[in-house]
Amino acid sequence: NFFYTNLDWYKRLTPEKQKALDGLITDPGAARREIRKVSDGLIEALKQKPGTTVITLPPETLARWRVAAGSAAKEIVAQSGPRAQEVLDAVNKGLAAYQTEKRAKP
Repeated sequence: NFFYTNLDWYKRLTPEKQKALDGLITDPGAARREIRKVSDGLIEALKQKPGTTVITLPPETLARWRVAAGSAAKEIVAQSGPRAQEVLDAVNKGLAAYQTEKRAKP
């Protein structure tokens, strides 16, 4: 199971409910693997659907896209809601943690 929550909402919960939610994902690595498995399954299902094209970029092309789109993030944040930078920072922090964990595994 996977869920999204709002920090303000979470802070208003009783300590017991917070503890219950905190215990839902006891192994973040396993949760990420399961999400990846589901995501890969969805991509494979899309590939089988008539009239649907799924494009998987080679790593070097994906790297070029990331460089080209990197400056767009600032513009998107500037045009988005007041917490857009906070959300982007949280996403980047999570991505960095994931990449560090991924590199640490043999």
